[in-house]
Parts: sequence; structure tokens; C-alpha cells
Amino acid sequence: MTETHFTSDIYGLLIDTDTLCVLLLHDDSGQWTLPQIHLETRIYLHQVGIVSESMSALLGADITVLRNVDAVYSANWQHRALTYRLENHTSPWTPPANAHWVAQDILADLPLAQPDHRAIIAENLMEVARGQQPILRPPWAQPGWYTKAAGWMCQTLVEQGYTLTSPITQFKSWGISCLLRAETDRGTIYFKVATALPLFGNEPALQAALAARYPDEVPPPLAVEHESRWMLMRDFGMVLSRAPSFDKWSIVLDHYARLQVQSASTIDELLAVGCLDRRLDVLRSQIDPLLSDDEALAPLSPDEITRLRALAPRLKAMCDELAQFSIPYALVHGDFHSGNITGETLLFFDWTDACIAHPFLDLCTVMENLERDNIEGRERLLETYFRAWTTYESLERIQAAWRLAEPLGSLHQAVSYRHILAILEPTSKREMVWGVPEWLRRMLRTLPDPV
Repeated sequence: MTETHFTSDIYGLLIDTDTLCVLLLHDDSGQWTLPQIHLETRIYLHQVGIVSESMSALLGADITVLRNVDAVYSANWQHRALTYRLENHTSPWTPPANAHWVAQDILADLPLAQPDHRAIIAENLMEVARGQQPILRPPWAQPGWYTKAAGWMCQTLVEQGYTLTSPITQFKSWGISCLLRAETDRGTIYFKVATALPLFGNEPALQAALAARYPDEVPPPLAVEHESRWMLMRDFGMVLSRAPSFDKWSIVLDHYARLQVQSASTIDELLAVGCLDRRLDVLRSQIDPLLSDDEALAPLSPDEITRLRALAPRLKAMCDELAQFSIPYALVHGDFHSGNITGETLLFFDWTDACIAHPFLDLCTVMENLERDNIEGRERLLETYFRAWTTYESLERIQAAWRLAEPLGSLHQAVSYRHILAILEPTSKREMVWGVPEWLRRMLRTLPDPV
């Protein structure tokens, strides 16, 4: 079998905000281009670390990424051209010999190697000229933020006795969160900030509270800046997604189910520390707004939309039916997959979606994960998880509850993605636009046959 070959072309949009000029490179053919890097690999939009590192090397400056401003994919998805707005932290700085600052009025007459970039450059120059950031743009995508965040990270680490062994770097950045990374004499430390969302908790405060209650399963933040919702975290080790297996998932699901059972007796306390209330009556109330949201459903076909809207009464009835079982509400992670679990010490992290809900809703992301990784024995893994709940219901009744919970778990995810989309600026929506349609399609596939 031939291995799929991926390639990426990365373009950097660097603007001098004082002169309203854009940096362009002049090649031997007489054409002009944004600074460009070609990579023989697939780069995802949020993987800004390699972008900032490569652009820094190309331009001979300390460069970071502000945000992605354009993404173009080939028909087979094997090639992508990604354009990022950059920020330069080196001053004074002399651009490379073949680089020139170009003003808007001159740009119109220059032959560009990528003609589509002309409109992208013009739009960003106009935004800088206006001097106002779009209201939906997150702080980390705005000039000046990185310097403040990296400064706080450096100062906090020094105050706690850490010594940086290399400069702080970008790790991940997209519309909903940003991560920085620092190498120190005591290991790798990460900085994280997530956007404030209607269905996102205050992650630093929430993770600290959960770590206090479940110290063996939830790692505490190393430091928190409460006003900005910044936090520092140690490197938790290799995540499960690096080496998934049936045996590891069996241990994870048994352990996680027991944590959820333990949490069921402290629902009020968990709500008080910041877990959102997403119990079945709340999910029931979110069905009509979701299915009437034309923008969120736009990627679906007209037939799919018609079918989904016709299912609204049945989905509400399923919420009511699932609530009749004796399985208690519990702590739900909300994004429970192998990338948020360490495979060695069994730590669960990334609690932005944490809520109180029906515990089985977390299994829908697990099942999608197991299918994607081709893990066999999925029914046996479910039984491993279900055994922790046999205090409340028989195994037969638990399996009946799961037949209702599996599609409702996908519905829960679709609701989450709808709220995420609503707070993203247009250029960031491409990162998340797949969420609602794909989870609703999964819901349709897993609906039990009507009785």
C-alpha cells in the first residue's frame, strides 16, 4: 500500500504597523511573494510552533504567529497552502537582502507569485489602518499579547525556582485556545489560555478545584493568573494517543468510570467550583435552537437537515427516557479522548468542557476515538466501563441506557460546537465548522431503531 504523501506551503504576512507596509520577497523570476516555507509534511492550522520557528529562521528575527488568515486545500487534501499573520519581536531588525517593505499603492502594480494573496494583504492592511481589532478576535491573536504572556510565564517560573534552558516558544494557537512552551532545568512547562465560552468553564480555577478533589487523576496547575485565565502546567508525559491499545483503554475506562461514580455524590460542590450544568433537561432545551441554526447546519445536505428537524420530538423523548434510569448524574469531561489522557500515569486533563451531565455522554467521544484508531473489542471495553455502574442498574438496563446515551452524546457534542462557532471570527470558523455536521451525522448513524 502506497503511503499518502502530504505537503504544505506556509506563507507569512508581516506588516509594519507604523508605515502600513507589508514585507515581500523578490525572486529571480521577477515575481514577488510573501515569505514562504515549503514542508514535506501536513501542517494543521493550530500547529503554529513550526510556523514561528521556520519564519524566524527564514527572516532572521524573533517571529511569532498572530493568527491564520487563509487556508487553501487541494481536492485530495494532500496539499495545503496556509497563510499566517506574523508579529516581529526583534528591534532593530534588517530584513534579508531580497526582502522589501511594500506599501499598498505600490502593491497593486507588482506581479505576485500567488495572485490570491493580493486581496488578503489588502484586507489586513486595511484592518491595521483602522486601528481596531474585531470584537470576536481572541487576545492571543492580537499584537502585543505574546510579549505580555511570555513575560508572565518567564517571571513566574523564575519566582518558583525554575531556570529556562531555551527561549519560550509558541506551541499551539487557534480560535479557542493558545499554548506556549518553555524548556527548563526541571522539564517542559506549558502555558495555556482558553477563550471564555458559554459552554466552557474557567479552566484554571476548575482544574485546580478538580485536582484538589481527585489528586491522583487530575494534575494541578503549576501557577494561575486568575484575571486573564492563564495557567502553567507541567508536561504530563506521553498521551494515550501516541500508543493506544485495548489494554490501556481498558484500564482508562475502568479508572474513569470509578472517578465518575465517586463524583456523583458531590454534584452540588462540582457545580459550585465551575462545572457547567448540562443535565438532560438542559440538553433537551438545546435541541430546537441547534436544529434551527441555519449557519451551524449549513454543511449538511437539505435531506439531512430535513431529517434532523423531523427528529426533534424523538430526541426530546429520548432525553426524558434516559433520565428515568437510576444512573446518577456525574462529572463529565466533555472532550474525553486519547489526546487528553496520559497513557502511563492515567492523568485526565483539558477540562474546558467539564460539566455535570449523564456520565455515559463521555463515551461517544471514546467510541469515535476507538473506531478511528481501529481498536478491536470495543463492546468488551464498554462492559469494562459499565461494571462500575452496576450498583445503580443491572448490566442489561445499563446497556439499554447506553443505546439512548450514545446518540445523545453526539448531540451533546454538536451543541458544544454550535456555541464555539458562534464566538469565532469568520477566518477562524474553518477550524471548527466540521464539528456540528459530523457529530449530527454520527448521531443519525447511532440512533436506535424506533420501537
